[in-house]
Amino acid sequence: HRDLHYPLRRQRQMCIRDSPYEITTIKEPSGINGKYVKISVTDGEEVKKDQIIAKLEVESLKEDIDSAKENYEEVNNLYNIEYESELFKSIIDEQKKIVEINLDYFNDANIYFQKGAISKSVLRGAEQTYQSSLQNLLSIQNQAFTAKGNVINAKTNLDKAITNEERKTNLKAPYDGKVLQIFRNVGSKTEVNGTLMQISRANSDALSVLPYFTARDAASLEVGQTVRILPVSYTHLTLPTK
Repeated sequence: HRDLHYPLRRQRQMCIRDSPYEITTIKEPSGINGKYVKISVTDGEEVKKDQIIAKLEVESLKEDIDSAKENYEEVNNLYNIEYESELFKSIIDEQKKIVEINLDYFNDANIYFQKGAISKSVLRGAEQTYQSSLQNLLSIQNQAFTAKGNVINAKTNLDKAITNEERKTNLKAPYDGKVLQIFRNVGSKTEVNGTLMQISRANSDALSVLPYFTARDAASLEVGQTVRILPVSYTHLTLPTK
């Protein structure tokens, strides 16, 4: 940074004032390798917090969406073919009928056993037949439930990939302010520690200093350079306060 000293004899060359703005640099997102497909604002434009200011295209994120979409379509199609078909519905209906028949047989066997008409082993056989048919029905239904769960998970993963792509490629203004300068164009690629734009942030508590330099001093300054203001003596200068 550069230290700026202002002796009393030069105090008329410097203006210190309260300002509702402070300049902030908007950095490009870290870890994102992409290119700009849209710059949604222009120099001097007022922006609101969370307003989209630029759009990126990131191949790796598009590939994630394509992969998730392909997986969802594959799983969903398989589910529809196997478990939404008329054949599967008829298998379920047939298995339910078998369960009902075996349950009736078991109930009748229990009645006859209570009357002493059949042995306990016959009753146990009827019960096992019923339980076996019920387990078969539940197993078939469970296969369908599992396949449906796979479809739901695949759709969730697709939605997450889409949301992640939107979150990382739709660059938003972090606060209300005014665009001062844009450093990227459509087609530009992101850079490590790159700068997208500068915005003057609305901030009623900010204090700005408007200094005036000689040509020699100005030649050694750069936009965005950090400086410290070190007043030497302002005996007759009153700074405005709130």
